[in-house]
Amino acid sequence: MRVPLTLFVRNLFALLPIVLAVLAAPVANAETSQPQEDPANVVTIIATRPIQDGNIASAKAEAIAAALAAAVDQGAMAIFSPEAIAREFKIYSATVTPGTEAFIENYKILGEASSGGYYRIMMQVTVSMDQLKSSLGKFQPAAGTDTASGESPAPGSVDAIERPRILFLLSEQSINDVAPRFWWDESSAPVTSLVEAAIARKAREAGFVVLEHGTTPPDVPVKAAVIFQPDLSNRDASEIGRIMGADVVIVGKAIVYAVSDTGAGGDPAYNATISVRAVQAENDREIASGFETAVRQHPNEIDGSEDALTAAGLQATKQLIPAIASAWQDMARSSEGLTVTVTGTRNLGNFVRFRQVLRDLPGVRNLQILEIRADEAVIALHFEGDTQTLMDRLSGQTFELFTVEIRSVSEKALHIDLVPK
Repeated sequence: MRVPLTLFVRNLFALLPIVLAVLAAPVANAETSQPQEDPANVVTIIATRPIQDGNIASAKAEAIAAALAAAVDQGAMAIFSPEAIAREFKIYSATVTPGTEAFIENYKILGEASSGGYYRIMMQVTVSMDQLKSSLGKFQPAAGTDTASGESPAPGSVDAIERPRILFLLSEQSINDVAPRFWWDESSAPVTSLVEAAIARKAREAGFVVLEHGTTPPDVPVKAAVIFQPDLSNRDASEIGRIMGADVVIVGKAIVYAVSDTGAGGDPAYNATISVRAVQAENDREIASGFETAVRQHPNEIDGSEDALTAAGLQATKQLIPAIASAWQDMARSSEGLTVTVTGTRNLGNFVRFRQVLRDLPGVRNLQILEIRADEAVIALHFEGDTQTLMDRLSGQTFELFTVEIRSVSEKALHIDLVPK
């Protein structure tokens, strides 16, 4: 028996509130968060706010602010025991409520909807756990939280506020490949090659931020050309790096092949070689390079060749990582120290979004919030350029819920307003 379409639609709408209620079951007052396991500082939030007088933009801004506040609470409870927070709840609230934005690194809207007079939003929020630990140091850490401090940084490491964002553009030809494979072409290349995984691990240990790149060709003007290039030029690599938000790109190629005779006897041997360069994305400048070879013996062809590739990658890090760290420190020292005074920060979501965009602008480094008042914040940063250049780059950005208006510009300072649309 065929069910009339109108009856089916009517039944579907009747069931919709039930489905939404089930989905929102763990949500208290439309403001909850559920931490993701990896990474630990990223939480997913659902928040709801009423739409007053048909003003959807205002409801959205309020929902974003509510979600960000809930994310900070969730992050705090992941670090500190709930009992400790409950005992000192007044102190906790007085610490985190006025300056919620200081504990948010960035956020991403996953979904949004307006229905029945309410605006509902789902967000992924990255919480600054280090900032929470620093501001709430008197609270007892939660069980299993790593609170070790005073550890010496790894050789060639950089300070926490000076972490370069690294993008890998390495091709790799394994023992059974007829040609190099690389993530920026249009084939089914692996997301991460063996040499990339080896170098990335050491880069993270040194304090670098390794950007995820996936397997989709980057949307650059020279896309038609780069998808066929296993070993990119510094210029093309830098262009991809700038578009993907990298400070430094690590570009090069690796290959492994069987060695007929090593003179050592025993199991078959495999030789892996890697040529690699580190290039500053901002200006295409090569800041480090290396060429490494590693030979490994193994009875199994796949295992032996993979061991050789990994070993070559690790050998490359011994000079590459310290060279990048040294160059990065020099770049940070050569950049200008500027202050940006931002008014209109009462709308938390707008300020967090602005700060995220400002931090990701080319040439911006070491961004820190110096002061937060009721509707104003003062940001310190280093910038490879003058305030006029920074103002021009900010003016070229488009924001959904607010506009950026320049109030004043001086040699070392910029004063702007965030004006809701």
